[in-house]
Amino acid sequence: MSARSSRRYRAGSSELLSARRTGTEPSIKVEAVPEEAAGSSCDVVDVRAQHKYSQLYRSGNYRRPGAVARAQARCASCVELPLEEELSEAESSKLDALRASVLSALQLEALPPDWRKSFLMRYRLVTYLRADRGDVKKATARVVACIDFCGEMWTKAFAWEAQPEALKNLYDEHMAWGAHGFDRRGCSVFCYRLGNVDVGGLVRESSFETYLLWDAYCTVTTYDMYTSEGERAGHAFTLGKVMIFDLSGVQVPRAMRGFRVAGRLTKTYPGAEHPFPEMMRTTFVINMPWVAQSLWDLAKKLLPARDAARFRMFGSGKAAHKKFLAAVSEYVDPEQLPALFGGGSAEPWAYGLGGDVPQNAAAGLLDDDARRSKRSSNRARQGVRAVTTAASTGGRIANSAGRTAPSARGSDESRSASAYGSNEPSEVLPPSKSDEAASLTGGDRTPQLDLLDSSEHGDA
Repeated sequence: MSARSSRRYRAGSSELLSARRTGTEPSIKVEAVPEEAAGSSCDVVDVRAQHKYSQLYRSGNYRRPGAVARAQARCASCVELPLEEELSEAESSKLDALRASVLSALQLEALPPDWRKSFLMRYRLVTYLRADRGDVKKATARVVACIDFCGEMWTKAFAWEAQPEALKNLYDEHMAWGAHGFDRRGCSVFCYRLGNVDVGGLVRESSFETYLLWDAYCTVTTYDMYTSEGERAGHAFTLGKVMIFDLSGVQVPRAMRGFRVAGRLTKTYPGAEHPFPEMMRTTFVINMPWVAQSLWDLAKKLLPARDAARFRMFGSGKAAHKKFLAAVSEYVDPEQLPALFGGGSAEPWAYGLGGDVPQNAAAGLLDDDARRSKRSSNRARQGVRAVTTAASTGGRIANSAGRTAPSARGSDESRSASAYGSNEPSEVLPPSKSDEAASLTGGDRTPQLDLLDSSEHGDA
């Protein structure tokens, strides 16, 4: 993207970000979708008519006071909608059996009048049934566990809404993601500047517990958007969302900090899987450098196999970008995609740009519980560093006593290889790839893939 386009995008982004932060309408002209443009059947809707609504939703409603209460109220008042796909007779009968089984497990005779009602809609039940490969018994246990989990999630989402605006702004700027444009069905496309996201830095500055509040808030508000868009289209979306991950600017140390947080987050979910399954239709990963393949090998371990199979990878450069546009066109008109992601949308990127989170960025913004959690995590990290330093010192003492000890370079390679479960030393990179690795790791030619369990050793 040219420098001129970048400046234009940043200018538009700042205006929309300001609207999000204050909960006011942006001065950029945006209008809600007329009912006739939203469509009333399962036909493909006019996504161009809806595009500006997407920006309005995220720039306004996302941060407007009461977003969580509105989402919860819509869950309680939801109604059955036609599905966007036809189910087989066998699958349809299993949905009826699943609903009866869940009601029995909850000791209910009818649909509950609160937010739990949304879990018993056919369009919601089908996602749990598919996640458990049609096993009604397993799906019942999953639904009940997820309902219990989501009771706590709503509490956390309300708690995030009460956090200081400056803390919310910090997360908005550094998470660098949001809905931009619509796919060919009329469902929002979610774009992530994943290479620039510093999740570990946010957790370091604000605590893992604060991050859980943010995650809960995003989960309930984005799901509310997903279901609301289906209602406007006249049917329920059941095939999931199209997502685009841009790995431009990725650095291995920063990515590894993010993996630790993601691993810890996954452990909080029922059965170590997100409580809203089957929400991803397909994910396109663009600008993927060669070293990111190793990162992907680690990331796959955090995903269900069925979700990992939905990722499509594309490198950087004109040829790779051309292949990406050809592939994504099956699902999304490239004109709907933001220019930052190689699309042709004239709408500005309404979200943050990411980057490393500065030290003490959340100073004075945390409540007492979050400050205690942050101090505990810092002490745990210092303990890990002390153990690592002691082990390194012990190796040098052993070497000075005439025992065999690995060289500093060999030790680095052994730790890197061990992270992948191999005892073989790492391959020495050719000069061209070594230079790329150095840029991704901040100058260290040997990426240090420390996979310590953050639940035991503190946050990133």
